Amino acid sequence: MPFGGRKATVLLFIGDIGVFAFSLWVTLLLRYGTWPSPEMLALHAGPFLALFALWTLVFYMAGLYGKQVIRFKTELWGAILRTQVLNIVLAALFFFLTPQIGITPKTNLAIYLVVSLVGICLWRLVLYPRISKPSARLSAAIIGEGPEVEELVTEVNSNARYPFQFMVVTSAQNLQKDFTSFVHELKDHGISLLVVDAEHDTARAVLPAIYQLAFVERRLQFADFYRMYEEVFDRVPLSLLRYDWFLKNISLQGQGVYAF
Repeated sequence: MPFGGRKATVLLFIGDIGVFAFSLWVTLLLRYGTWPSPEMLALHAGPFLALFALWTLVFYMAGLYGKQVIRFKTELWGAILRTQVLNIVLAALFFFLTPQIGITPKTNLAIYLVVSLVGICLWRLVLYPRISKPSARLSAAIIGEGPEVEELVTEVNSNARYPFQFMVVTSAQNLQKDFTSFVHELKDHGISLLVVDAEHDTARAVLPAIYQLAFVERRLQFADFYRMYEEVFDRVPLSLLRYDWFLKNISLQGQGVYAF
């Protein structure tokens, strides 16, 4: 079940580079009031290509290629504004420290900040969501309870970029009382994906029945809630962070290299 992954990151990277380059062309057009000549573009191409590489690195360090800002529009605008201002500051320092390149585009940088900011926002907020939106969404069900389950359901159901949406949300306790009704509900909603919080104590009693549906009868796909949560939010749910998780995942070796 792809949520974007590397393809989404590559698409965003290519789009960002395209916006940076087009913004430079528009900046030169606005600054000099004439169609940018090949000579003018060649004069600016070298320095700005180096800046494009630096700017995309800043985007990466700011998390603009992470899943949160790919999908959370409320976070995206602020992140873009901060990084673009930082990028222009870095560009000003770059031209100040390297006067030998032959251009000192003070006014150009001011114009470029506005043009690129508008371009990146249009690309990230308008164009990218449209071209990456799935043509159809699968119907899904989730078995679990708690704030993290509610967070996942809200995020997925409120964003059409995910290839599925939760039509049924229930707890393992409800299934213990009446599992047959739950099976009928899955059928009525055309559920093809079942997400289960298998770590919850109350879920263990219904795991054999879920196994029967998912792996014996093969009525639907199965997904672990914690893996789904981490895939969507790029972080481990806090409820999973018990002693056994740290023992399995945390190593005390190689801290020097990692810190560097």
